Amino acid sequence: MRKRYLIAVITLLVATPLAAWCWRDTSQSEVEKLATLLEWKPGRTIAEVGAGKGKMTVVAAERVGPSGHVFSNEFDPKRLADIQAAVAKRKLANVTIIKAGESDTNLPPKCCDAVFMRDVYHHFTHPAEIDASLLRALKPGGLLAVIDFPPARRSVSSRR
Repeated sequence: MRKRYLIAVITLLVATPLAAWCWRDTSQSEVEKLATLLEWKPGRTIAEVGAGKGKMTVVAAERVGPSGHVFSNEFDPKRLADIQAAVAKRKLANVTIIKAGESDTNLPPKCCDAVFMRDVYHHFTHPAEIDASLLRALKPGGLLAVIDFPPARRSVSSRR
């Protein structure tokens, strides 16, 4: 009985923070914050890097309207298909879907007024090259938002 209780407590201690992270506020308030900070207004050009299923891409495309544009960038072929389906469902003509590379976003140079990524940066295997690619994609004065957690610190021995 004590063993089951201990297992249940440990499971709750591990699962609760994980669930909170997975279901944290990705709703309207996060969208509103991004839209305000990155100035998602009609006519603007926005890029979402690591767009996943394209939920935020769709919202950004609706915000910038037909006079604006959104580049939706993703590495995973299945997710690219998900984005395409989401864009088609909403009949959005102002979205370009771009297959990302391991070390390059493949975004056109100086294409974006703002670029954002959410829970993606820690996955990059070539962060310096991606950083350079992101900066190339921004117009002068462009804005970049990275929403993520800091990567785990490596031990000295793992850096060799």
